Amino acid sequence: MLPFHISRIHTQKGIFRLSGHWQGGEQGGTGLKVAAIDILGTDGWLALDSGSREIAVLIGELTPELLAHLKEKAQARG
Repeated sequence: MLPFHISRIHTQKGIFRLSGHWQGGEQGGTGLKVAAIDILGTDGWLALDSGSREIAVLIGELTPELLAHLKEKAQARG
């Protein structure tokens, strides 16, 4: 798996900053493991507990957008 860091991504659920690992490149980019997730609030970045059930559900909902973003960035790099 490849490490990733998304410094800022706008989604329908909010604006997030994430890092972790994903199965990218030639493998098709189907796996995603989020190690850290922050949401942008009115006072700045707020760390979310990636181990909690609610945040796991949120990550599941965000996964298609995150994978699309990561695939796009990987293709742009060549």
